Amino acid sequence: MQSSEFDAKERAGVAYRAAAVSPMTARTWTRTVDLALGHRDAGGHPRYDLVDMVCLAIMKNLTQDANMGASTAATIVNYLRPNLREIIDAVIQEQAEAGRWSWGPFPCAVVIGRPLANQAKESGRRHWLFFAQDAEALGLLLDGSALKCPVVIQLVPLINGVRLALKNSASELPE
Repeated sequence: MQSSEFDAKERAGVAYRAAAVSPMTARTWTRTVDLALGHRDAGGHPRYDLVDMVCLAIMKNLTQDANMGASTAATIVNYLRPNLREIIDAVIQEQAEAGRWSWGPFPCAVVIGRPLANQAKESGRRHWLFFAQDAEALGLLLDGSALKCPVVIQLVPLINGVRLALKNSASELPE
């Protein structure tokens, strides 16, 4: 893992550009649907790390590409968040060992059924969110779930999209 990718605390504009989300949309998500993002610095300004930016990219993917409501998408992202650092770390490490970036679909998150924020908070369990590491696991998860309209979130392309945008924005800075 390249800890600098995790440790970097980026300004809001950099984070929004990396996730390809407008500032107004990101602020709306954090204020109205309780999307947990970022930390405030001593001056009260938001700072975002790699996990926050991937959360924004997932949120965009769910709301725009999957036509999901922001509240439902935020519930999914907030439950994915504790696992994201480990997943991102594994993706970065695997790509470093291979010496190239991979854009494959695994690992992916699978949402089966409808996440209900209140139900999930009360029970502390989520019977609607699963992770698949390969095609066989994904097939087992999706088998028989067609009536529940599963949503598959391919994490690697979202993670790499954010990382690539960050690398490109860093290379545009004057020296």
